[in-house]
Amino acid sequence: MSNKIPLPAGTVRGKSYEYGVRVNLAGRGETPQFIDIRRLFGYAPGHTPTKSNAMSYDDQGSANNAVDAWSHSHSFSTFVNRSRATGEYLPEIEALRQRTLPTSIDEDAEIEIQFFHKPAKGAPNLKDAGQGFVTVTYQRGQTAPDGQTETWNWTLEGVGAYTPIENPFQGWPGEVPLLISTDKTGVAAGGQVQIRGTGFVDRDGNALVTTAAGVKIGGVNATSYTIVNGTTIVAIMPAGAAGSAPIRVTNSVGASNDLPYTRGA
Repeated sequence: MSNKIPLPAGTVRGKSYEYGVRVNLAGRGETPQFIDIRRLFGYAPGHTPTKSNAMSYDDQGSANNAVDAWSHSHSFSTFVNRSRATGEYLPEIEALRQRTLPTSIDEDAEIEIQFFHKPAKGAPNLKDAGQGFVTVTYQRGQTAPDGQTETWNWTLEGVGAYTPIENPFQGWPGEVPLLISTDKTGVAAGGQVQIRGTGFVDRDGNALVTTAAGVKIGGVNATSYTIVNGTTIVAIMPAGAAGSAPIRVTNSVGASNDLPYTRGA
């Protein structure tokens, strides 16, 4: 008999590489153009409280440091790839480097990022994600004369607090949809149900779920559906009896898991 403390069924080990960071290539006020930082490794986020002394006589000499705000930072390394034709680095590396030029002052020294849980398999944690502005510093690594792969070591420091967001990870290319949750149960015919998961769009934002049978509820095609973003579909409940009505989504690769759902009449 194992002496290990049992974990809930379906629990898997997290892996060190299951995290992603994106940078926004667009300027402030422009339509966002987030792109993954590729060839990234060693990602280490930091979340540090800003405190002030709130000690009073009631504390009888014990420390009482109240948390007033939170700061965020992000350190990681990247391998550095460049174009043979132009010599330029990948767009996300160029965008980060641009913020470190002598002419980059005030807002020109800031870039918007997203950071999020990015599992190799299974559902992403929808709550483990954030977005905010940062400043950038970097140093070259691997400077020995032996021709090792070039790496740059980055530190991003938050400009104010970050905003918690719904995880933007849309799943890996070439995989069937993975359904995670719905916003509510008991929706009757004609009502809306929000379906959350991955595998709804490709990396360029093009829909992968396109046919009339793309969303089924209780084995019946949804009256209609809209892909809101890479992790959300809103479907209109078709006619049918109240009770169990599992939801299934099919993309260009194949059908998802059946997500248990109880509908109204």
